[in-house]
Amino acid sequence: MQPIDFLSHSVYLYLPSKEKCKVILDVTNGGVASNAFKLYNPFSKKARVLKWAAKMCFVNLNPLFKSLAKKHKVDSAFIAYLESELREDFSVSVYKATAKDKLVIQLQTKAGIYGYVKFPINAIGLKRITNEIKAIEMLSERGIVKPAKAILNFKNTSFIIIDELEGTIEDVAFKDTFTVLQGFKKTNQYELKNHPRILQLLAQAKNSEVTLLGGMLKQLIATSQCHYYEVFEHGDFTPWNLIKTKHGVVPFDFEYFVVSGLEYLDAIKFVYQIGKLLKNLQGLELQCFVSAQIPCEEPELLFKIFLIKEILRLENDDENFDFELQMLQL
Repeated sequence: MQPIDFLSHSVYLYLPSKEKCKVILDVTNGGVASNAFKLYNPFSKKARVLKWAAKMCFVNLNPLFKSLAKKHKVDSAFIAYLESELREDFSVSVYKATAKDKLVIQLQTKAGIYGYVKFPINAIGLKRITNEIKAIEMLSERGIVKPAKAILNFKNTSFIIIDELEGTIEDVAFKDTFTVLQGFKKTNQYELKNHPRILQLLAQAKNSEVTLLGGMLKQLIATSQCHYYEVFEHGDFTPWNLIKTKHGVVPFDFEYFVVSGLEYLDAIKFVYQIGKLLKNLQGLELQCFVSAQIPCEEPELLFKIFLIKEILRLENDDENFDFELQMLQL
């Protein structure tokens, strides 16, 4: 299914992207458009400028620029279902995830943003959203996140609706993530050879086509001298999956959630993505950048374990992992 299959009767701005119809924002009027632009939070400078310019036009000069947008004349079957189920009238904006596994649909009523739908569009998306539902149920019990607003089913496909998180998605300082990660920590500790997350990775490595992973992981375990906490592992703990609210930094997007995770892997992911994607570091420079910021006794060892974990995840998702494999073999 494509984003256009989820539109309501309204006026839409199709933001240009490499993938056709990736972002479709409701610009029926300035107020609706202002909320719609909250759905799109790019990190590249070029995309941020594009968003700013488009928002200025369709929010502040809506009557003039609305004529340039496209009209959609019929509510989709999905929107009709939501309006009947939730007894609301919705205007919608749609974003197709970069991974092409799901749609994120912003629902607006006259009162403002009602919430955000995460709807899977293939088997991988369904698996990830099912995992996120489990994560939200567990973490909401700890007060780390809010409970889901609704978990519904449309044409035998389960999906989730979550509340709006009011805040800003921007560069989050590494020190500000510690409070978040402390909430993920459990009470039990293990040597790496007995840690549930390591045992899981060893089992996954047995089925990997990258034959060196299992042996390398065993070597790393054998050299470790420390004990590590079991944690709830976010799995994709990055600056763009964190939002600054008046109550502090709040994580979201738990599609790679792991119940019995290994501490520090989320922290490494955060620093690694900054170094790789935002600072364009690679090789030993990237390795040193990450290791220098991880406050533990075995940062290089844990970084190698992190790379093995990433390779196994990317392999499972049928994505390229050449970069991570090269880093692992340094």
